[in-house]
Amino acid sequence: IGVSYSVAAFPTLARLFASGNNKEYLWHIEVALRHILFWSLPATMLVVVLRAQIVRIVLGSGAFDWNATRLTAAALALFILSLVAQSVALLIARAYYAAGKTAIPLKLGVLSVVVSVGSALGLVGLFHTHPLARYFLESALRVADTPGTTVLMLSLGYALGAVVQAAVGLFVLQRDFGISLLGLRRLSFQSFGAGISGGLAAYGALWFMGSVVDINTVFGIVAQGVAGGATGLFVVVFVLALLKNKELFETIAALKRRFVDTPPVVLEPTDVS
Repeated sequence: IGVSYSVAAFPTLARLFASGNNKEYLWHIEVALRHILFWSLPATMLVVVLRAQIVRIVLGSGAFDWNATRLTAAALALFILSLVAQSVALLIARAYYAAGKTAIPLKLGVLSVVVSVGSALGLVGLFHTHPLARYFLESALRVADTPGTTVLMLSLGYALGAVVQAAVGLFVLQRDFGISLLGLRRLSFQSFGAGISGGLAAYGALWFMGSVVDINTVFGIVAQGVAGGATGLFVVVFVLALLKNKELFETIAALKRRFVDTPPVVLEPTDVS
């Protein structure tokens, strides 16, 4: 998500900044930020709910047993918490690259590494010295009886590093360019609410399919995952439509222009060869 929007926006941002059109430059950054949040927040919720199905479909074969699946799914849930932050950080880096300021992204990257490593070390110590914190995390991720859960602190440390990088990046972006972030509050509330609703719906679909199909087979786990994902996506779109989300209608309009309104390309005979 972050790579798609940041890479697509970079040529336009560079051209606008070079021509001195700062208003359009900031507008394009704001649009990209809005759509990154629009996609990332619901995706985060759905992946957290569907983490076990995703891991089992991709990796759950051979010597990859059930304990490995649970531990990997828990790590995925912690990694995915930084999806929004990672996507935003990529866009911030491209915004500074377009302005010819490469030092800021470098400093933000170093900050992320320092926070990630420091957080991981601190969390590992906390994990072993505070049983209550360890029990809470293991219970929340459903790995209380799984060996090797200490490794999850590395995932959480990485996520914290990404979040700090994005938060500081937004602060310096606002400071250096005067970009307004007020519009992101409305969108964050709507996307987060839709994501929570979609996650709950996906969880309900998983529970229902678990009582209908044999989830110990490839067909069963794929059917369960597809049903949960489809239900979650439908509810996300439905809630966003109820909230009259601007980004949803912009996305629908863009898809309509791309696949419905675009006239077919008529080739000349010489073009075929």
